[in-house]
Amino acid sequence: MTQVFNPPPGWPSAPAGWAPPEGWRPDPSWPEPPPGWPLWVDDSRPRRRWAVPVTGVVAFVVGILFGAVGGGGDTAALRDADATIDELTQDVEVLTDDNVGLTEEKAALESAGAELESAVQAAEAEVARLSGELEALAGQAQDLAAREAALAEQRATVEAAAAAVAQRESAVAQAEQGAGARAAVVPPPAGGGSSTAAFENCSAARAAGAAPVRRGEAGYGPHLDRDGDGVGCE
Repeated sequence: MTQVFNPPPGWPSAPAGWAPPEGWRPDPSWPEPPPGWPLWVDDSRPRRRWAVPVTGVVAFVVGILFGAVGGGGDTAALRDADATIDELTQDVEVLTDDNVGLTEEKAALESAGAELESAVQAAEAEVARLSGELEALAGQAQDLAAREAALAEQRATVEAAAAAVAQRESAVAQAEQGAGARAAVVPPPAGGGSSTAAFENCSAARAAGAAPVRRGEAGYGPHLDRDGDGVGCE
């Protein structure tokens, strides 16, 4: 199983996969490990992790450098440590730039999100307003439909009444024409009365404004004088 370096409390974390070079010594400024503290553990074994910034890694590398020098390391180890520090410094600069860019992007996204939320709220308010207007228009349409139905019913009633009046007028006209056609000329009385044609009946005499009609007057006839007193259509 893979072994990993397990720094004691107060030591900076080592880079992943780090292995101490030959002759390495810990930095004298680092605290002593607790008694029995294992510096190397299995990768699956829970170990203490310390959240440190990248500068902590740089400090660890500097400690390696001092350890190598203190332990009689050669110039090559120093150059390697120097190169590692330069690389880590460049990584810190890149990460810092990335962090600034991400912060700006986050702020832009938050601003866009706030604007979008405001637009959504405005759209919801507009939808609610239009829904209210639509409901009001639907109610007005129902009222208009009811009024149109009532007007149609009244129109039908008026048309039926007009048709009935026209029918009655036609019947009256036909009756008047029939009455005129049935008017008969009654011969004058034997005693020598007027030769004027008599009314067919009292209705005709009244319609002509001649009732009552007397014997000897135009339109008189015995058939109009039922009691024979000389006055017809009394």
